[in-house]
Amino acid sequence: MQPAKTNRSYDVVIIGGLGHVGLPLGLAFARKGLRVALLDVDAQKAEQVRSGHMPFLEAGAEPILNEVLGKTLDVSCDPAVIADAHFVIVTIGTPVDEYHNPKFTVLQQLFQAIRPHLRHEQIIVIRSTVFPGTSAQIFRFLCSTGGDWHVAYCPERTAQGHTIEEIATLPQLVSGVDDRAKSEAARLFALIAPKILLVGVEEAELAKLFANSWRYIQFAVSNQFYMIAERLHIDFDNLRKMLTDGYGRAASLPSAGFAAGPCLLKDTLQLAAFQNNTFLLGHAAMLINEGLPQFVVDTLRASHNLSEKTVGILGMAFKADIDDTRDSLSYNGSQRGARPVDRLKWPRLLVALGIVAGAIAVARRFGDPQTLLSGMQLHGLQGAAILGSLYVLATLALVPANPLIALIGFLYGPLLGSLILLPANLIATALGFAIGRFLARDWVRQIIARHPRLGLLDAAIEKSGFKIVLLLRLSPFFPFGAFNYALSLTRVRFRSFLSACFLGALPGTILWLCLGSLSSDVSSLFHAGSLPGRWKVLALLIGIVVTLAVLAWSVRILKQQLPESMLEPSPAVAAGPPASSPVNDVAN
Repeated sequence: MQPAKTNRSYDVVIIGGLGHVGLPLGLAFARKGLRVALLDVDAQKAEQVRSGHMPFLEAGAEPILNEVLGKTLDVSCDPAVIADAHFVIVTIGTPVDEYHNPKFTVLQQLFQAIRPHLRHEQIIVIRSTVFPGTSAQIFRFLCSTGGDWHVAYCPERTAQGHTIEEIATLPQLVSGVDDRAKSEAARLFALIAPKILLVGVEEAELAKLFANSWRYIQFAVSNQFYMIAERLHIDFDNLRKMLTDGYGRAASLPSAGFAAGPCLLKDTLQLAAFQNNTFLLGHAAMLINEGLPQFVVDTLRASHNLSEKTVGILGMAFKADIDDTRDSLSYNGSQRGARPVDRLKWPRLLVALGIVAGAIAVARRFGDPQTLLSGMQLHGLQGAAILGSLYVLATLALVPANPLIALIGFLYGPLLGSLILLPANLIATALGFAIGRFLARDWVRQIIARHPRLGLLDAAIEKSGFKIVLLLRLSPFFPFGAFNYALSLTRVRFRSFLSACFLGALPGTILWLCLGSLSSDVSSLFHAGSLPGRWKVLALLIGIVVTLAVLAWSVRILKQQLPESMLEPSPAVAAGPPASSPVNDVAN
């Protein structure tokens, strides 16, 4: 059944009409005789389409474009064209932000911008993949501007590069916030789809997220199986072919390879956000799939000196037989090669050189170790400033600082040592957080990639920020410097982060100061022949035992709060797909 005829210039206007979703959809409607306007902000792409050329690879699309262009299909960059259509279909991308939250503001800002061109009698169809409840939220926003509105949600379900074919063969899910929107959208899509499935709005929103998350998890299963097979030097591609040959229950097992693109990971993260970041299966899939590039590099590095090699990557698109490089893990793999990873060593090298240079200068100033120790204590403020600064630099450069803490305890004792270290700890914590959040995000992401369990921190922090940060800081599982950088990329507030880190640092700091101070007393026994005070040694030992008890308690509580996968040692990253293995055929 044809949708109702109107006096408007167009039957359909598609916002984002020159993208991978909007353009093939517009061609399908135009080929059925509907008057279609493709609206997009990309003027260069608009000129390319007006000249009869597709801006991306799409099987069978260009002949249809030339067939309908200038007849039932127009291209425009003027939003005023929205007012001239009965159906307004939205196909813009819906990204997640740097904290892995859905960015609803993208759609909100779009509707705020196009509101002057919208009319109450129009049918607004959202086709983008959205967070559950988004369609109703858009409906409420429009109603808040006055009048009655009609909003439908009809998600796209096709694989990029094969949209023209799959639009005509796949059933179309149709839902609507109101009955009129639902019924008219059903009549519209019945023109191009073989079957219409009428569902509730949130059912349709979840169905799209479920489909992409399921596909992403399937790829993670294959990639994990591949890693296991590699440990036994078994060709997983051959094993998979044998496993699926005539065995229907394993037929859906995909090949191993990079699971990437602008949809699968993003939609898995949207589903995780909807589930209050307790979608542990999705998070596990993310760690496996996103860890594959590092895994490939590590495998190559085990048998080759990559600093002396030029590595070629054949195929930079996110899947086979397309020209779309968005969010391709091939680029991720290239950035994890020898030279980018080697750059991470420079901060440590500089700090090490600084420590050596400082040691030489101090040695020349004081002469021998005994004079050095007495000189550091005589020049207490100066020595404290030097040691505190070294602690800050070591933490920022990811150099283990515990020996330095013990040295401060050796020189100054637990009380004065605490007065030196706790301010230095606050400074190092604040600087690491600021660097990670504002100055060096790419470098920080490389650090986190080397500690995969840190990637799940955001899930726990979303539920109870201060408590989780405090427990994490108490726990010995997480390296302090990388910990500061990792949490800078989460949604934790700076004030909560700083206060939790300060409190969480106390037991470990006191422990190492006590150990250093105790070694000072023991050294006095052997070198000066004087026994340390009995009560002093007893107090230090009690302090050590209490501190260890607090750390053990924090570990037990932490295991109850976080997934076990975050607390286990990071597994060795296995080898990537064999050279003959195709990149995963990702459904977009």
